[in-house]
Amino acid sequence: MQFEKKFIIFILLFFSIFRLSLLSTPSTISYNNQLIDIPIPDDFLEDYQEYIDLFPSLNAALGQPLVVNQSPSLEIMSWRSSYNFRGIILIPQYFNRECTAVIVMHPWSVNEEAWGLKVPEPHGVCFDTPDSLDGYKSHMETKIQPFIDAVRPYVKHIAFSLPGSKDTLRKNIYLSGGNKSIQAQKSLQHLLDQFNYFGYSIPTSLSLNPLLPITDYFRLFPPLDASDYYNGKGFWNLPIPLHTSLLWNESDLFFFDGEGYESIKRQLKKKGIKNILLCGYALNLCIKGSVLGYENLKKDFNVLIVADACLSSSRATPFTPLLTFSDIFDCSLNNLMTQTSWVKPQQNTLSTFQNKSLSNIDGKKAQPH
Repeated sequence: MQFEKKFIIFILLFFSIFRLSLLSTPSTISYNNQLIDIPIPDDFLEDYQEYIDLFPSLNAALGQPLVVNQSPSLEIMSWRSSYNFRGIILIPQYFNRECTAVIVMHPWSVNEEAWGLKVPEPHGVCFDTPDSLDGYKSHMETKIQPFIDAVRPYVKHIAFSLPGSKDTLRKNIYLSGGNKSIQAQKSLQHLLDQFNYFGYSIPTSLSLNPLLPITDYFRLFPPLDASDYYNGKGFWNLPIPLHTSLLWNESDLFFFDGEGYESIKRQLKKKGIKNILLCGYALNLCIKGSVLGYENLKKDFNVLIVADACLSSSRATPFTPLLTFSDIFDCSLNNLMTQTSWVKPQQNTLSTFQNKSLSNIDGKKAQPH
């Protein structure tokens, strides 16, 4: 009898706690979506114009914050584009250090003498075309590394995403330290130096379906084919290292595509990460659809894409700045973007941006919608 009473009390207590937890976590929150017309900021994507080509003018409005963490370490102006608004909408965010990480997507070392990994010839594909790789190196040095240095004190983790499995060599280089790391670097350099970076040439003849020759043509000669045919057997089994232009600390995180999204998501959640600042390469490919691309991450985290700390694939053309701008705006239709100069240490009250939205901006009266 005593046991039954205790059991009933336990059940009632359990359901009371469960009910309270439901009450304390509402299924929805009310968001004030009133938009305030403002002039487009003078510095909108204006840093380093060699990487991004801009249209001359855009409509702009200011919205209310979406993420307001307690005790924020960063205040970030983000933006999205909207066909219905016919311009861009700026939305401030307030991120706390303990739940924020930076993820640098696929900063591979390719055609670097230090490591020896090369783009396979004569028509292989890795990261981008050989002629465009100097541009990525410059971008890492002038955009991504300064961004990492600036935000490192205000985020919990800097993370690098690399292709392939979590192999022993890269694990020892980036996650072990000491003599084990030095020896692994030498072993990886030797492995990459010895590989034969050659595949087959573009075929000179294709066998096409006479009823659907166009369809068959693109099936047999796609715009991007990084298979063994062009890259050589075993190329994608090579442990691709981090580009030497980026400096990393022993406390930094390294994720490998072969771990799979669910595993990496659990690791990030276990570390308390809720907010992610995403940058790297390439905006139209890996940043979108790879294991740690935004299509996966935004299902489980608050993701801001740092637009000027990203580049698009050159598509074997000299128009990378124009292509990057186009991809940024395509991306901004369904994601929030920011830029390196808009990610700032939180020094003011949470009303900083809200006060702006209710007052004059650059001497012009803000008009509500």
